Amino acid sequence: ILSNVSPISPEQIQQIGFLISDKQAGKFRIEIDWIKAYR
Repeated sequence: ILSNVSPISPEQIQQIGFLISDKQAGKFRIEIDWIKAYR
């Protein structure tokens, strides 16, 4: 959660990304059922 950041309108969102950093070589799988935004 960021502080001192102005709100963003949903129309401005073009993409979302995830950074996985477990330092384990090889393939992995991630399943995301849903994403929720809140204030």
